[in-house]
Amino acid sequence: MAKNNMSTTLIIVADSGLLKAYRISQKSLTHKHKAELVKSIFYEQAHKKLGEIVTDQAGRFRGSGKGSYNGGATGEEHNLVQDLQKKVIKHLATDIESVVKLYAADAYHIALSVKLYKPVLASLKKDLRTKFKKTVNADLTKETVAKLRERFKV
Repeated sequence: MAKNNMSTTLIIVADSGLLKAYRISQKSLTHKHKAELVKSIFYEQAHKKLGEIVTDQAGRFRGSGKGSYNGGATGEEHNLVQDLQKKVIKHLATDIESVVKLYAADAYHIALSVKLYKPVLASLKKDLRTKFKKTVNADLTKETVAKLRERFKV
């Protein structure tokens, strides 16, 4: 009876605007390491400029202060950039968790862009975080499958 030697590796690469998941499987000695893009998520909101998200323009309401100042107030940012960053981290963590649950593998690897590496990994559930055999602090979303294989030694 033939023994099933199939092994599967899931590689997830992500930055603030894109998440890709590749399943690399070895079915037999003759069919080595077939690579397949199993998930690709484009985060449209991440590609917008802040001015496209915020519709108010400076000077729409009267400024406070000295009466001699006639310029309009620009208002406060109210941590908008930080709030948007938190949403990106939350969305990425949720999507990574669902990809790992959806695609069972023998090994999991992940690469996250420099700004997102620590916060996204920290946002993942501990049991899921420990599943990743290799984590890379670099944006590899534009790399070819061959380069990813080389980087993760798959």
